[in-house]
Amino acid sequence: MRPTILIKDAAYEACRVYKLSPPFKTDQFLVALQEERELYIEMQPQLMPDGTFGLCVAESKTQYVIFYHSLSSLLHREATIWHELGHIFFDHVTPRRNRFRLKAGYDPQRALSVFHDTAEDYEAELFARTMLRYALGYNTPDYDRSLAARQRDPQRESQLKHFFDELAS
Repeated sequence: MRPTILIKDAAYEACRVYKLSPPFKTDQFLVALQEERELYIEMQPQLMPDGTFGLCVAESKTQYVIFYHSLSSLLHREATIWHELGHIFFDHVTPRRNRFRLKAGYDPQRALSVFHDTAEDYEAELFARTMLRYALGYNTPDYDRSLAARQRDPQRESQLKHFFDELAS
């Protein structure tokens, strides 16, 4: 699994390469991703079984279908689409893996048990959250890097521990 900051940096770098700055729409990223990688990505609303909100299937090396729950709210649908785009962006979904996972054809009832991979879902979910927040103008690369630096700074952690120890005494 990739470290959190690398996933976020990859998302921001894609926006820089695709010349997207906030606010932007999911469709703008989708078009840029398709052009850069020479892909065709179809969005397909579908009633999904309980607990399943989206699924991405690679029909070939260049053709993907993103299924999303047709009864989801607009915000939830956007989050789901970003999540599935994260799987495409990080090459989690390939025709070979589809054949392995779906030997008997697509069955939405099996989607959770067959397609679930914790590390890949974590990466796709972090990508989705980063992109959705950035597209709406809430996060920036500088904010995320400064947050990551604060989280990884042992000296700062030591100073904070000392500060709280003194407060407690």
